[in-house]
Amino acid sequence: MKELTLFCFLLCQVFAFSNDSIFYTAGNHLISLDKTDCSLSKEVLSIKRDIEFCNEGYEDNYLSVTVDYTFYNPGSEENVLVAFEAISPYGNVDVYPVNGNHPYVADFSIEMNGVPIESKVSIVDEENYYRNGTINSKTVDEVIDEYFNENKTEFLYVYHFMASFKSGENKIKHTYRFLLSRTVSTNYNFDYLLTTAKQWANQKIDDFTLHIELGTRESFFIEKTFFSDPKEWNIEDGRMVSDSIKNRLQFITFSGGITFTTKDFVPAGELHVWSLKDLPYQDFDYTRQNLPKKITLFGEQSTLKTSVDETSFQILKGLPYAIRGYVFEEDFIQQYYLTQKWYRPNPSYKPALKDLTELEMDWLNEVKAK
Repeated sequence: MKELTLFCFLLCQVFAFSNDSIFYTAGNHLISLDKTDCSLSKEVLSIKRDIEFCNEGYEDNYLSVTVDYTFYNPGSEENVLVAFEAISPYGNVDVYPVNGNHPYVADFSIEMNGVPIESKVSIVDEENYYRNGTINSKTVDEVIDEYFNENKTEFLYVYHFMASFKSGENKIKHTYRFLLSRTVSTNYNFDYLLTTAKQWANQKIDDFTLHIELGTRESFFIEKTFFSDPKEWNIEDGRMVSDSIKNRLQFITFSGGITFTTKDFVPAGELHVWSLKDLPYQDFDYTRQNLPKKITLFGEQSTLKTSVDETSFQILKGLPYAIRGYVFEEDFIQQYYLTQKWYRPNPSYKPALKDLTELEMDWLNEVKAK
């Protein structure tokens, strides 16, 4: 048996959430529980936020995952027990199993060489849960006992199936959905475990493609854990924004998604994606707050008129022109608006007061530094 990593268990311990935060689960690769010479020659990993399931609340924000694997078996046909490990939910959420299944993983399916395969689910609470050809599965009562802590679940759900790898090329298509997590500062966030792909015979992915599609007019960050060069990403309709924090990239997508491709991929870290909330402040602070695509004067959503410093003030008073796509000569103003998901540069637009609405003029006359 291959020695399994302890990562899934460690991950449950290192995520830090407040009482108002929720972790549902993380995406993960298929792994081999039996020793095998099969290698992972190609993978196309597609991650899409299901807009049809999204309401104004958080409960209906799903992430759909489709993974097209190509494996190569250099020897004769062999049967291998293959597994998908799903981390348990924790935080301010119902963490209990539903009929022995993960409560927030849905539509789990496996197709191998064009033939659907049924999978089983086991609950495990130890690192090396597969011994002597058997999964040491636990009952719900064994893991949900009198000492159970909802904020520190210490068991995994293992979806497993027997895969018959014929000699040569084999294809597996894997699909599932899970709810997007959130924290007090994020609209949504999710993680996908990439390093588990190294458990196949070649300990890498010969040809890897990752496609992420989170919706229209979305702004999100990806941590530089498994890549270093931003040029490895292709953006369909949007842009990448320079960020003062070097270990992350910010993407803004108007439509479509972003794609990462590489060869001989040996992932050094996991995929971490998050979208920040627009936090309310009394005064505009460009380092912490986004601006709206429409100026309003009334109600809780009225556009701010004061700023915490001169830089924020200069950025704020440019808002009516940024809405029209003005490209600012001052680099610090332009760089800020490039981070706003609604902003589309229009080099042909020349700013003029006559273009502004009466409401925008009233707002502009009241804008001031603190």
